[in-house]
Amino acid sequence: MASVKSTTKTPGRNWGQIALEDGVTLADDKGDTLLHVPLAQIVGASGGRGNDVTLDIKGKDGPAASVTSLRFFVPNSCAGYESEANPPKAIAEELMQRIASVAGSAVSGAAATSAAVSAAPVVGTFHSMLLSQPSGEFDVTVTTAGLSFAAKKGALAGTPIVVPASSVLRMYMLPVPTDEHTYLVLALHTPIKVGASTLGCIVLSIDNAVAFTADNPWKPAMSLADLRKTFPAPRCFIGLAEDGTTETSTSDVVGPLGQTLAKVLKMVLSVQLVGINAEFNSGAEFKDNCAVRCNFKSNSGSLYLLKNAMLYLPKPGTVLSYGDIQTVDFDLGLGAGYTAMVSFTAILKGAKSEKLTFTIPKNEVTPVSEWLRTRGLSVTGLAADADDDDEEGDDEDDDEEDYKDGDDSDDDDSDSDSDDDDDDSGSGKGRKKKAKKAKKEKKDKKHHKKEKKDKSDKHHKKDKKDKSDKHHKKDKKDKKDKSGKKRPRD
Repeated sequence: MASVKSTTKTPGRNWGQIALEDGVTLADDKGDTLLHVPLAQIVGASGGRGNDVTLDIKGKDGPAASVTSLRFFVPNSCAGYESEANPPKAIAEELMQRIASVAGSAVSGAAATSAAVSAAPVVGTFHSMLLSQPSGEFDVTVTTAGLSFAAKKGALAGTPIVVPASSVLRMYMLPVPTDEHTYLVLALHTPIKVGASTLGCIVLSIDNAVAFTADNPWKPAMSLADLRKTFPAPRCFIGLAEDGTTETSTSDVVGPLGQTLAKVLKMVLSVQLVGINAEFNSGAEFKDNCAVRCNFKSNSGSLYLLKNAMLYLPKPGTVLSYGDIQTVDFDLGLGAGYTAMVSFTAILKGAKSEKLTFTIPKNEVTPVSEWLRTRGLSVTGLAADADDDDEEGDDEDDDEEDYKDGDDSDDDDSDSDSDDDDDDSGSGKGRKKKAKKAKKEKKDKKHHKKEKKDKSDKHHKKDKKDKSDKHHKKDKKDKKDKSGKKRPRD
């Protein structure tokens, strides 16, 4: 990024200084500038969870557009913030206020109030949009200052949900694995209150079959001249030919509903639009291997493993940045009835160590855990033979029979050698093979004893029955002989 300058190469952790003036300047303990990020390049800042402050830095527009996250540690005792109970949070809030002043609107309802968003020029409206979070059918009005969601019926009707443009951190556009819809997710800097719920993101569910055509195009409310003036190229895609550069005289937009809405929001919000992660391949039956079937807070949905975050959709829509996770702990034993499912808990950073527990199919443990490790996360709770069920072809019926017999001895060593989870060496594989062999021998031995016992019991019962029958026949014969004997004459 040309606007992010560094004069020194800095390996690993560094102690230094931070200055908040026309941007964020990081300097070493000698005062030499390490990194400078102008305010105009910062699209978000968050702090208060632990001692970290995270900056989201906007890259160039176009196909190579990206958002880079910069995270730095703030000590509890910080010069200039001695009176603050939470210096990282105070620094993040100050940064957001400075960013808001540059952008011309405040963040999360400060100066950019609902009235300000509603009073801004209307770019256009998308009618009868289906939302998964909050749930219902809404008319979505896009203004130059943000978005307004008006429920068509239900408890939320009559009170629009207003989202200022500067409160949107980024957008995600992800396919629904189970049907022909697409999720369009607006991740927010700060959660908003909607009715009795607090939402960290807005989730739209868009029908892939709906599209704007030449006979029925989407028409913006602003004139083409005003659009080009408000959103200078290359932000304004409206009125451009298919090559993306040649200007035309029409403002009509044709194309799929989802793509049209996403382009309009990207133009107005000026945030990154993130799609599926091509590097992650699940073991699921879902199309394109784009997600993992998942249960979360008594709801069934999909878990998307992206490059910088994981998302649970549709409800409760949850965006969890990897930078906010301290540890991921797997629980491989949910008991009878849950043999096909495994839970894992994401333990978040911060004093409260908030925990979020997800349940996924057992065959997803390997791809999910391996991907989380590539993100630099600590993954615990995986036994040496955690992923062997599908690969080794073990008989699930035998496992269930053993469990019913009440014999848990096969699992006594399931948590041993936990330090070998990350060992990809030959010795690690050898231990796995030995453990598997020992488990199989133990199971065969038990099965042999059971067969021997069954045969012994059967033979004993047969002998007992034979003896009983023989004794019964003898008694019957004796009685008959006695009753049929003739009395001698006098």
